[in-house]
Amino acid sequence: MQQALTLGLTGWSIGLVLVFLVKDFFPRRVVLEPFNALVLGGIIVVVCLLASGLGVRAALRVEPAEALGG
Repeated sequence: MQQALTLGLTGWSIGLVLVFLVKDFFPRRVVLEPFNALVLGGIIVVVCLLASGLGVRAALRVEPAEALGG
């Protein structure tokens, strides 16, 4: 779960920085308010937790001997 959260928040951070760097080069402007950016970050956290939770759940159902190839 830590890896999923780290990847999700790193992607969100890089995306946010890129948006602020390139927003002035486009003919139409879309305003990204801080509240919207935080809501997007929250959605990313929820999706990362759900996705990694499903992966952990699936991994816990496998027998250790089967996972090791025995």
